[in-house]
Amino acid sequence: KSKRERLSLKQEQDKQIAENRNRLFSSITHDIRTPLALMMGPVERAKQKAKSTDTINDLNMVTSNGQKLMDLFTQILDWNKVESDALYLNPQIGELEITLPLILNRLQQQAIEKGISLKSNINVSAGQFKIDFDKLEKILVNISKNAFKFCPAGSEFVVDIKNKNDFLELDLSDNGPGISAPDLPFVFDRYFQGANGKKKGGTGIGLAIVKEIVALMAGTISLESKEQKGTRFSIQLPIEFVAEPEESIKITENNDNTEKPKILIVEDEPELLTFIQSSLQDRFEVTTADSTTIGWSLAQSQLPDIIISDWNLPDGTGGWLCNKIKTTPLTGHIPVLILTANDSDLNRKEAFSAGAVAWMGKPFRLEILQKQLQTILNQQSKTQELWTRVLETVVKEEPKEKQEQLDPFMEEVLSLIKANFTKEAFSVDQMAEDLNIHRVQLSRKIKTLSGKRPSILIKEYRLNKAKILLNTTTQNISEIAYAIGFSNSNYFATAYKKQFGISPTAQRDMK
Repeated sequence: KSKRERLSLKQEQDKQIAENRNRLFSSITHDIRTPLALMMGPVERAKQKAKSTDTINDLNMVTSNGQKLMDLFTQILDWNKVESDALYLNPQIGELEITLPLILNRLQQQAIEKGISLKSNINVSAGQFKIDFDKLEKILVNISKNAFKFCPAGSEFVVDIKNKNDFLELDLSDNGPGISAPDLPFVFDRYFQGANGKKKGGTGIGLAIVKEIVALMAGTISLESKEQKGTRFSIQLPIEFVAEPEESIKITENNDNTEKPKILIVEDEPELLTFIQSSLQDRFEVTTADSTTIGWSLAQSQLPDIIISDWNLPDGTGGWLCNKIKTTPLTGHIPVLILTANDSDLNRKEAFSAGAVAWMGKPFRLEILQKQLQTILNQQSKTQELWTRVLETVVKEEPKEKQEQLDPFMEEVLSLIKANFTKEAFSVDQMAEDLNIHRVQLSRKIKTLSGKRPSILIKEYRLNKAKILLNTTTQNISEIAYAIGFSNSNYFATAYKKQFGISPTAQRDMK
């Protein structure tokens, strides 16, 4: 009995020591990643200003090796999570056709540096899908970088991705040196390095992490390889279809009065992320991401009303994310609130320079956060009210100097409507095509900036133009309806009365 008690006590002590070691290791690794991320940002800025070829080459070397260190620390952290059973799924809803090219674009640059030709064929359905996009990226990154490490310059790496039924199928192949038959059974084992691996260096955990992630996602992975012929990975991951883009619009359009504001939270601490999400979900439709890559992808595909972002994230900073959002026309209208424990004046200044509207330090009071979010929403309402005033001045064709300033994107929208309102066939689809933007994204962006759907904006412009024509011309009602893009005068009369509370005939009689 005494021996059993001593053994049990020793096991408990060993477990406690392991847990403490894992916590300390994760903390130290995060502390190393933080200065690396903050160091690489200024290097990128310096590269943009550098003129000397030697200086640019030196900075590229710093960036390249800094990224290698970041990737190594990411692998170590991921494996630490695997060994401590802390690896978890965080499914998110997003568009594959937007997210996948973003990931491959990042890999493309690394392939170029290695002299490798990366070819991709992405054939995925449009619409919203539910999958852990962060884990999907880790799979692609680890396999790709493994190929880049072993394949000589001039090699080819091909990525084919498609969705079939309820699965996402990934096929990644290269024509590199391949893997020897004796090494093949051990490729996915932790710390395993074959003959080539020992020459090239590395940790021997990249493919082991891939196998663990695929298993966590309830997927399958297989490997084919022949020496001097190349290597091929085939992966199947379950994926859940959520909605077609058109269905997303219908949901929005049928619930204008009850729709919650959309908020995106970018935070890599799972417990804090869960806490913020649960605290805000009564008032907001909440989407989450745990990296800048996924946050940036979701910002583009979903166009939330507000983004809350941590400053220190696994693959970058909130400042980088904020800068991407504010300097991209599609997302430039989205306000970003930085919520972070890194409450330094330097980072605060960088955040506001990048376009953040607010900065809050951790720990924070939930009440203050909610009030800050309400203030941002109130400001958006004022921006939406501006549309009504501007519409009247534009329809009346008042001088430009008398017109209030709109968001540049809404100026483009208004110009398109002004140029096409007389055409019956002019529609939201045509507007989206002319603006080179997806219809779903167009609806979300216009709804945020004006408070109205694109179809309503077109109709309001036409009806306001009709009101002027009724008061200033002798055209009959059918002629006016046709002149503003209505083919049916009865429908025009109904829409006019709904808009102004008076029929076109009564409007004419008041002239």
